[in-house]
Amino acid sequence: MPIHRCRPLPVLLLAPLLAMGCSALLTGCGGGSKGTTIESKTTGFTRSVEPIRRGTLGSIASTTAGEPMLISGYGLVVGLDGTGGGVLADNIVTTMERQMQLQGIGPGGPYKEGPMVDPVTGQPKTAREILADPNIAVVLVQAVIARGSPEGFQFDAIVRAVNATSLRGGLLWTTDMRLGPPASFGRVQTRQVASAYGPIYTNPFLEPDSEAAANQPVGRVLAGGKVTDPLAVQIALDAPSHVRATQIVSAVNSRFRAGRYDPGPIARGRSDSLVDILIPYRWRSNPGEFLSLLEHVQLEYQFPAAHAQRIVEQVRKNPTEAELASDMLVALGDPALPMARELYEETDPQVRLAGLSAGARLADERTELGLLEFAEHSQGVEQLEAINMLGRIDGGVRSQQLLQQLASGGRTTVRVAAYAAIAYRAEQATIRSQPGNPNAEHDAELRLVHRGIGGFDRRTIGGDSFDRASSKPRFVLDRVPWGEPLVYATQQGRPRVVLMGQSLDIPKPAFVSLWDGRLVMVADSASDPLRIAYRRGDSVVPMTVEDAPTDLAALLQVLTRVRTQGDPRPGLGLSYGEVVSVLAGLGEQRGAPWAFTTERDTLTAALAEARTGPASRVRPETSADIPDPATSTTGVPGLRGPREPQRPQIVPINPVTGEREGR
Repeated sequence: MPIHRCRPLPVLLLAPLLAMGCSALLTGCGGGSKGTTIESKTTGFTRSVEPIRRGTLGSIASTTAGEPMLISGYGLVVGLDGTGGGVLADNIVTTMERQMQLQGIGPGGPYKEGPMVDPVTGQPKTAREILADPNIAVVLVQAVIARGSPEGFQFDAIVRAVNATSLRGGLLWTTDMRLGPPASFGRVQTRQVASAYGPIYTNPFLEPDSEAAANQPVGRVLAGGKVTDPLAVQIALDAPSHVRATQIVSAVNSRFRAGRYDPGPIARGRSDSLVDILIPYRWRSNPGEFLSLLEHVQLEYQFPAAHAQRIVEQVRKNPTEAELASDMLVALGDPALPMARELYEETDPQVRLAGLSAGARLADERTELGLLEFAEHSQGVEQLEAINMLGRIDGGVRSQQLLQQLASGGRTTVRVAAYAAIAYRAEQATIRSQPGNPNAEHDAELRLVHRGIGGFDRRTIGGDSFDRASSKPRFVLDRVPWGEPLVYATQQGRPRVVLMGQSLDIPKPAFVSLWDGRLVMVADSASDPLRIAYRRGDSVVPMTVEDAPTDLAALLQVLTRVRTQGDPRPGLGLSYGEVVSVLAGLGEQRGAPWAFTTERDTLTAALAEARTGPASRVRPETSADIPDPATSTTGVPGLRGPREPQRPQIVPINPVTGEREGR
């Protein structure tokens, strides 16, 4: 049976590359066995706990981590093509005037150029003039994050126009985001926990001149949100007990020892009912997994090997608890490895994969052979799970070869998952080569992601794995030279285009017409150059490129480059959304040598759920919301967004007509 990896609500509910099996932290994962009801004589609280989980932290306590929270705020989008500047309600006007005043926008402010300055007089515009500018719009920015998201954690945000008909081509200025629904000026303001900034990504699969494309009042900012003031994480006991609270502190600190860059112990008692939790520095890139392990920490942690033996015996009797057992073994740490290895050879595939998954998450290289077998011979979720786990271990040549083989052929979902595993391994190898300082990981990724300025700077990472380049700040480009031609584009998280295969050239002679003729590519014969003409908006005179490259990677450079005095090379300055639209359109052209695919959209559904769920209610701040110098992650260097083994949620689709398998 396939294993559906059981996880609590991730630190970012909107993270598009995680496969979820659970909906909340510390509620149990439904491993298939009937739970045992435990009742507290002190509080009357009842908790259903599987027998295998008895004696764990999750059997006597809950945590605030993982609770989905709606955050929102009003902001400004600039750079529109005359679609903004509409009428605003008085309370929104007052709110924005106050916000712009605090940000120094307007007369007397620091802005001496750009959209906030009158182009004729050169003087800063007043707030009212800015709000009435047709190239500027007021927007509602919303997102869902989970309590426990550390400082610097990145997320996507939905942007909805308040006084504009379309947000195409816009740039969201830095917007403060607070807990709960947006509150206009004069109403109670909740705590600010994040900010959002970046280019607006609108639906790239609409014909630009169509009515639907002209009316796109909703977009998103990909990976443009950032947690600035994280909420503290606390464990709340079902029944007050100083003895139990002390036991929890001891167990957590025994399992998760403070590292060099942690400002204090991981767990610290606050009262007989509450324990404060610090996200360890080493887990800052994947706090969701750390928080999920908390519920499985054994209260009597002095005997981890004995606990591991009990878990293994239990899962052999009841294989339906395999995924839960896997999480519990990881929660025990390295002492559980000898018992987890016993599961590597089990006949039941569900139990065997659970053991291998636990071993991989504990960085056991002995899992390689077993994972290779699942990745090569299984199908569906089991195969994707094995591929994902292969990305986590420092495997040898054989696993690298198999991942390249899987990325070369077969189903599109498998190819992209194999690419993601290879990319993660390559990134980790680069990061490990950096000096041992708290910012090494952050700095290494910046070098990987933002190499190019205004163009592509090819850089090979991970040996002969693939080439990585970037078009700062639009997107990352990975070129993977294996298999049939395939183009994959992300629509969530860090914008990324992946070109798979060798023959990624526009065949000549060529005639490509996109967006009702606003973008045309022509080559009259095999020997003629590829010429491009592009009309932006209502412009009559098109931008032209007389000798464009037919190689897709080089063509993307031309499409995204912004022509300036300092860089007069040809360029059309297309946004990432427009690039995705071009790639989809080229893939649909007759004779196109590649297939096109993108990922499933989980952001919209998550936001809709958060608006109607308990997280949408604004509650009073509790002691957990008050930063504690001993437990706050604020000020810890290098805290940043998630970068973990990516299991993409791929839906091979025809962007116009629906789903399809890769060709």
